[in-house]
Amino acid sequence: MKSKKSQLVKRLFEQYQDRSIPQHQKEIIDEWFENHKSEGNEDIFDQPETEELIYQELSLRIMDSIKPTPVHRMWPIPLWIQVACSICAIFLIAGLYFYTKNTSATRIEETMNAVTTKNGEVKQITLDDGTHIWLNSATLIRVPASFKKSKNRIVYLDKGEAFFDVKHDPAHPFSVVSGNLETKDIGTSFSIRAYHPDREYRVGVASGIVDVYSIDGSGKRSPLSRGISQGQVLLYKPISKKVTLTEKNLALMNSWKTDGSIYFDAMNLVQIGEELERHFNIKVIISDPELDTNTYNIKLDNLSLNEMLQQLTAITSFSYKLENTSLTIHPSNKTKMK
Repeated sequence: MKSKKSQLVKRLFEQYQDRSIPQHQKEIIDEWFENHKSEGNEDIFDQPETEELIYQELSLRIMDSIKPTPVHRMWPIPLWIQVACSICAIFLIAGLYFYTKNTSATRIEETMNAVTTKNGEVKQITLDDGTHIWLNSATLIRVPASFKKSKNRIVYLDKGEAFFDVKHDPAHPFSVVSGNLETKDIGTSFSIRAYHPDREYRVGVASGIVDVYSIDGSGKRSPLSRGISQGQVLLYKPISKKVTLTEKNLALMNSWKTDGSIYFDAMNLVQIGEELERHFNIKVIISDPELDTNTYNIKLDNLSLNEMLQQLTAITSFSYKLENTSLTIHPSNKTKMK
């Protein structure tokens, strides 16, 4: 019910209670109450706790508002009508509150824009604050339509890999939330890889400094690693809670955004297969992954799928079968440490 109508109805019931209502309107309301006297109350809200609070408040208001019937009044108001009026007034107020609350929440959600990339696709976007973001294949990120009214600049990397060149603004900190982790920029360009944020989360700093925090179920932030600087890479395993901080060649790790090449950074065959799926939009099956559990550090230029498979075969000794968009890799039982 809209606000103006709610005020009119509330005013009508108040006039009915204090007996200032015109006689013809009183007769209409009397008739309405008589017609609905035998009907049961309908549930107004789905939340039991909300209904309980309303009835608790109703009881207090009824005890305070119901007075002994004056001897001089012209017409009596039955007790059940006074109770019904109180119920209607409280439900009207509560209904308006929940309507306003839900409408506001919807309005906030509508300010977020989702940006995605498909397998084999790389995309660049620029936010309204001047921050540049590159999205690798199979990535989903949510960004606000505008930061102009926000004290904190927050974007959500739900899945995938992205490189951030942040427009530094100390008065409006920039953060990236991915799963239960938050990466906070301190004048930085950095990359985040979170294709499986529940299993592995990687942050590489190309310039400046970042802090990484974990977020628990209540929303509390706890420092995971602070002061990660240029050339350093944080690798976090959520299941084991293991944090590793190393130095790596960030140019190699981020080569996907510049020349379309692939860098397999300490990946086993299963992870290499996942990377090929995203890069070439194909289905990859590893027949016997336990035959080769080695990890490989390999950089392959922007080649065709067949050319890339030939190079991988020479390095890992696996064989493969490619049929249309399905690739089956057969690991070699000759294990090699790379």
